[in-house]
Amino acid sequence: MIRRLLFYGLLICALLPIPTHGQEGAYNTITKTFWCDTQYVCLHEQAHYIDWSNNKISASTEYRVAVVSYVILEAKTNKSLNTLDVKIINLLDFPMSEIYAHIYAETNGNVPEALKEFYPVLTVKFCSIPLMKGRLYYAVCHTCN
Repeated sequence: MIRRLLFYGLLICALLPIPTHGQEGAYNTITKTFWCDTQYVCLHEQAHYIDWSNNKISASTEYRVAVVSYVILEAKTNKSLNTLDVKIINLLDFPMSEIYAHIYAETNGNVPEALKEFYPVLTVKFCSIPLMKGRLYYAVCHTCN
């Protein structure tokens, strides 16, 4: 009985993205589930889903070049940077997967035209899973309302 409980406890820990102190969300690349505290973070975690489901678009050289080119062109054209541009510049030391997710969340899924080819349209729905009070857990599903 104790072995079974331990097994299920370990299985849950392995399959669910587990909240850690100070974290607002997390994405599990194996189960494709995520949890989030706010709408912004939910969009951020959805972007990780899109990225991983499309062979890690954010890891491509083409994406990196497109992001840098976008910021340079915006700065040159507008003579002042908007909030998104400033955020991208501040994140350039972060992994591209985080920049990918921040751009998606910052624009509420409506990414700039110059970057749209790297953000495929989301064709799945996410169902909430009531597991932990105060946390929103989501999994990909095809039959949720």
